[in-house]
Amino acid sequence: MHEVSKLKQSKTSKSIHDLPPLERGGVEARRGFSIQDHVGVQFCLELLSEPRLKEVWFENQDDLTLIWDNNDHDEVEFVQVKGSELDQLWSVAKLCERKGGNGGTIVGTSILEKSLAYDRCSEPCCFRIVTARPVQHKLQPLTYKTGSQGRIVAQPKIEALIKNVGARIGDFKSENDNGHDFWIHNVVWNEIHSLESMKSVNLNKLSQLVEAKEEYLFTDQSEELYQRLLTRVYKAALVRWHDDAEKKSSGRAISVTGSCSNLRT
Repeated sequence: MHEVSKLKQSKTSKSIHDLPPLERGGVEARRGFSIQDHVGVQFCLELLSEPRLKEVWFENQDDLTLIWDNNDHDEVEFVQVKGSELDQLWSVAKLCERKGGNGGTIVGTSILEKSLAYDRCSEPCCFRIVTARPVQHKLQPLTYKTGSQGRIVAQPKIEALIKNVGARIGDFKSENDNGHDFWIHNVVWNEIHSLESMKSVNLNKLSQLVEAKEEYLFTDQSEELYQRLLTRVYKAALVRWHDDAEKKSSGRAISVTGSCSNLRT
């Protein structure tokens, strides 16, 4: 996980646990498994190996929402996942592109603005963008973890990026009164290249977790177990928040060993 910002949060903000989703269009539009589901499985597996990760939410707030523990205080990471529908490298222009309306553009409709809009809770937060396509060189600094040496060295490029983005989206602010500079300083961009590569990484991680429990699965059993996890993520995303918010999340209670036992019977 990258470092979570300790910048100002509104004293009037509600906890992330008390906030309804900003939108629900993604739930209504889902059809079949997607890269987003495989990324969701990635974080479910991370629940089993990373003690600080407490919960993963599926299309509750953003595409995925991660609840991290920092000395008994929750920190929130909002994750947007973009598949391979884009036929070009990700650019600053695409990141800041707004939807049109009545001959103009609508403030708040760009990918960056939609992500920043989730900065409305009382907990410290950060952001992650996961894409199947790589980024252009101007966005490359965002692929380094916050606080890393690569990010520090790239600081002049980040400042140039802040100016570039500011010229495109102006003074758009989150409910916690943070702007695009806050988002840029607190976002990490992950490039996963393809659904197949994401699945391969997840299957390898799954095998490591099973072996750590002194279990063993044949290839077809690993595939079946992976499919169960994928289906679980997909179904959780489909649940409407107002119907049953608890079903839209996964905590550390998820069990690989139990699933392994079921496969053997």
